[in-house]
Amino acid sequence: MEKEGCDQTVYTYTILIDGQFKEHRNEEALKLWDMMIDKGITPTAASFRALSIGLCLSGKVARACKILDDLAPMGVTETAFEDMINVLCKAGRVKEACKLVDGIVDRGREIPGRIRTVLINALRKSGNADLAMKLMHSKIGIGYDRWGSVKKRVKFRILIDI
Repeated sequence: MEKEGCDQTVYTYTILIDGQFKEHRNEEALKLWDMMIDKGITPTAASFRALSIGLCLSGKVARACKILDDLAPMGVTETAFEDMINVLCKAGRVKEACKLVDGIVDRGREIPGRIRTVLINALRKSGNADLAMKLMHSKIGIGYDRWGSVKKRVKFRILIDI
């Protein structure tokens, strides 16, 4: 791009990153991401979506979460967790999706109701209607369990164990 005098924008990098992940060239996609950041090009929600979905599908959910935490102050991560949860469920990685949602809570963040809805819809669409129904009728994500006088948030991980 530099040789041809093309503008290097967040949009061109997003297209390239997405294409690299689709071709299973994960390391090249990550190099492009780092190159974009090093050049001072601010990522958008779409560029992070391409990166996070690619990382999740390649099994690098922790890496996606770390990048998400780094980008949180920029405000580009509004729907990132929903996208990641959705893609994990569609790929049949329900256990990883549940761990990701629990990780949000462990970081001290609240679970918006829409994440619960995204998880229910993704489970239903991926053929896990039984798990979707269990989640819909449970206290997971919205309620608390009581053990004596101690109140503890119900974790999404128990969905898999139900």
